[in-house]
Amino acid sequence: MSGLPFFSIIVPVYNKGIYVNRSITSILNQTFKNFEIIIICDPSTDNSIEEVNKFSSYQNVRIYYRNERGPGGYASRNY
Repeated sequence: MSGLPFFSIIVPVYNKGIYVNRSITSILNQTFKNFEIIIICDPSTDNSIEEVNKFSSYQNVRIYYRNERGPGGYASRNY
């Protein structure tokens, strides 16, 4: 991917360990590739962080970790 991505996909994550791998893999498997994935991790109590960290080496994936749980998905998207 060269230059700025055409669009960003924001994925808020809180206790979604059983879904997050499938969700991110689905995004990465799209034929259009000029995008970035921004993952906002609230402090989950399940294995969400471990699942998200599997994608940390992808060039178009950005992962941000929050220290305190936000009030919902909208707060992560605003972050």
